[in-house]
Amino acid sequence: MALKLELWKKPKGVTIIEGFPGFGLVGPITTEFLIDHLKTEQIGRFIYDDLPATIAIHDGKV
Repeated sequence: MALKLELWKKPKGVTIIEGFPGFGLVGPITTEFLIDHLKTEQIGRFIYDDLPATIAIHDGKV
């Protein structure tokens, strides 16, 4: 059980915004909202193989 961080760019003075899935997918929905409205750039992702597969559909988009 390991959480990995995959970076595509070297971060400089960053704030990490993460939203792990839970009841109602509040974490991913809130994270997507913040990314869109703060006009941020994604520079990496967390990889955690032990999380169950989930999908979020919002406004008809996956």
